[in-house]
Amino acid sequence: MDIAFNVNNAYAHQLSVCIYSILKHNKGPISFYVFSNDFSDENKRNINKLKLFFKNWDITYLSPDPKLFSNLKLNVPHISRETYYRFVMPDMLPHVDKLLYLDVDLIVCKSLEKLWNTDIRNYYCAGVQDLWIQTNESYGKKIGLKSTAQYINAGVLLINAKKWRMEEVSAKCFQIAREQAHNIQWQDQDVINICCNLHIKLLDSAFNFTSKNISEEIKKASNAVIVHYTGCDKPWNPNYKVKFFSSKRKIKLLWQKYNREYNKLKEYKIKGALLVNEFFGGAKTAYGGYGF
Repeated sequence: MDIAFNVNNAYAHQLSVCIYSILKHNKGPISFYVFSNDFSDENKRNINKLKLFFKNWDITYLSPDPKLFSNLKLNVPHISRETYYRFVMPDMLPHVDKLLYLDVDLIVCKSLEKLWNTDIRNYYCAGVQDLWIQTNESYGKKIGLKSTAQYINAGVLLINAKKWRMEEVSAKCFQIAREQAHNIQWQDQDVINICCNLHIKLLDSAFNFTSKNISEEIKKASNAVIVHYTGCDKPWNPNYKVKFFSSKRKIKLLWQKYNREYNKLKEYKIKGALLVNEFFGGAKTAYGGYGF
């Protein structure tokens, strides 16, 4: 699997927890790609600590040109400019034919195999219908979508990277972002839905079970493969709202569970024998001791 993230350094910990949740439920091989322009070496080392516990994965950091995105609209306080990096991911990964993009405010709680194996040969991408937009039909019309058009949440996208490059979808996205700047509210998500309108394959909500799904479809929560904490109310915030008597409590606290597990691994103390072995380049070593 090839899995991509767009993130700035402020969300490094959330990215680490997300990667941990993926590795916990997927054996690999997995190649992670982090699109960022300010990701610190310290945070890269923290992620690399997971190599002590999980095998068969690697991670690459890429830096898109910030000038490409400097004039694009930003009007959602909790969404940064890095969200627009989705436009150029396939172009920056010419060797990748299929790419799974994930936001970092989510938890993967089951195998991604079924999602990854979805046939998207005739589509630009696949995603889950956005339940909030579905209940606000007038918004689709506002941005020029027909009433029959599908509108997906772009926090989980299975992208046909090969087709994306061949049909120059990136250039189309930039053009729409400029032309529709006065209309769009949800930034690049709107752009992707407008651009890919007739070329989107719908996925089951299990693959992007958002906060709206938690509110409206809690009975389906047990099937969720990806739980996505959409909106500004994030589970790592001190004032995160959880009703203790609610049946939603377990799934809303899922992020905290994975966060605790990841923190235990991050603080794991390497034994001296392993450190010495790593320092002197022992065979079959799991991690670069000197760098650590």
